[in-house]
Amino acid sequence: MFSNKVDFSNYDYIMFVDASGDDGMKFDKGSSLCFTVACFISSTSDIQTNLKTLNNIKRISDRNESNEIKFSALRRHKRYPDALRELDELKGSFSIYNVFKKSVSDEECLGDPKLKLITSIPHGFSISTLFRNDMFNDKRILICIDRMKDVGMEYLDTFLERTVPDTEDIYCSYDVIFRDSKAHNFELIQIADIAAGISRRFFEDTVTDNEFVSFIR
Repeated sequence: MFSNKVDFSNYDYIMFVDASGDDGMKFDKGSSLCFTVACFISSTSDIQTNLKTLNNIKRISDRNESNEIKFSALRRHKRYPDALRELDELKGSFSIYNVFKKSVSDEECLGDPKLKLITSIPHGFSISTLFRNDMFNDKRILICIDRMKDVGMEYLDTFLERTVPDTEDIYCSYDVIFRDSKAHNFELIQIADIAAGISRRFFEDTVTDNEFVSFIR
């Protein structure tokens, strides 16, 4: 049922991570106003149930189960509202982290655009929700992130090492891997893509005066 290289049964929870938006700051030329990261956290026992929900979304939007579904295509489909209602059937939690890029002034984020920190840091903050939620105490977590640019992946690993708490009472063990959202066994990254897209559109359309916003469902 699972990849030969990564055995999901070795973990209590699987976190699927994807983002919406870009790392550009040229807003007059089409750069996104926000960069939004979504994490979908599922217990290993609920993976198959959640895959069925994903496949129902694909069916509603006229996709085969073997085809990837992206939010950018889903929102243009005539049955987009029906597809969104399927999200209520998911078993798991979401962690969302949003950056309003126009408000970012931190030199670490803006100093060297080649480092892509404006994308890797939001990934890190969203994922670090694990370490602030006692439901994950002493649990084994596999974090599956949609592939990023190499420099972003390298910095994210460093960022997570720096943000893991030392205190034993909020400790969980975790592994991080990067996979394509089309890859077999990692299709639920597509749920994170949909959640990130929905959230970014909401923030861009309704909220304009905050630098960072995060929440957990």
